[in-house]
Amino acid sequence: MLRVAVVGSGPSGCYTAQSLVQQDSEVCVDVLDRLPCPYGLVRYGVAPDHEKIKSLQNNLRAVLEHDRIRFLGGVQVGPGGVPVARLRELYHAVVYCVGAATDRHLGVPG
Repeated sequence: MLRVAVVGSGPSGCYTAQSLVQQDSEVCVDVLDRLPCPYGLVRYGVAPDHEKIKSLQNNLRAVLEHDRIRFLGGVQVGPGGVPVARLRELYHAVVYCVGAATDRHLGVPG
C-alpha cells in the first residue's frame, strides 16, 4: 500500500487526495492541516452569504469521507510541529497544498 501525505486541506489538498485514490486502488492518503477543521479558506475566508462558494464544502466533505482518505487536523508541519524529515520517513510521498501563512510586504509605496 502506497502512503501519501497531503499537507493542506483546502480545495487543492482535497482534490489532490481525491485524484490520488481515484488513479490507484493501492493508495492511502492522510490529509494534514494545522487547523482543527478542514476546507481552508472555503471555511474560514468566505463570507456566509456567498452560498454558492460555501456549498463547495459539500463536495470537499465527500472527498474526505472516502475510505482511503483520512483527515488529521491540528497538525503543524515544520517549525514547532512535525518535522518535514519525519513525514518523509512515514510516507512514500508528501504533497504540499498550502497557501501563505502571513502577508508578504513588497515595499512598494501605496
